[in-house]
Amino acid sequence: MSAFLMFSAAELVEGFIKRYDTLPVRELWLVDIEEGREKLEIVGALAKRKVKKAGVPMEIKLSYDRREALPGADFVTTQMRVGRLPARVLDERIPLSHGMIGQETNGAGGMFKAFRTIPVIFDIVKDMEELCPDEWLINFTNPAVMVTEAIIRHTNFQRAIGLCKNAWGRRTGSDNGNPGDQPLCFCYGCVCQRGIPVSGAVGEICKPCGAGQNIQMLPAT
Repeated sequence: MSAFLMFSAAELVEGFIKRYDTLPVRELWLVDIEEGREKLEIVGALAKRKVKKAGVPMEIKLSYDRREALPGADFVTTQMRVGRLPARVLDERIPLSHGMIGQETNGAGGMFKAFRTIPVIFDIVKDMEELCPDEWLINFTNPAVMVTEAIIRHTNFQRAIGLCKNAWGRRTGSDNGNPGDQPLCFCYGCVCQRGIPVSGAVGEICKPCGAGQNIQMLPAT
């Protein structure tokens, strides 16, 4: 199995090592842009040391050209910040100057980042359609929902999944007075654009979301 990580980090390599028995990645490409050369060399060296210490048959390769890495990939992950940290500063401070929270997943800051990121993701998708059309794209890049939905809706490439952090809190059905076999699942917050109602408990989700705890922007404090 071959994996391609676009602008990724060494901690993901540790996860591959721990799960090698069930996810045997034999070849792992770490790809960055030329401006990230120093960071990629540091991350790449750390990844190679981790693999060597673990003794797993995984080859770590570094590249600054994604087209070199894509052929033969079984899956591709993308995690990037188009515009780098100076752009992030603007994403956060411009909304704050108008009394809104500035962050990269939704709202004004999320839209700014989406406008920069989606064209780059589309370029990657275009290369995947040419070089590895049957493989999966796993996107970690924020705004994850907007980016992934843009791929699904506005390209012909449908083998795309968007991932973000896990829900931080959980409650079982019995905690809410429901039978144990009737769980209630809900998820909302500044990152999320979708609730997941179970057992028809739509109101449990809609009320906090409508109060401004989801995609609505809260006043800055």
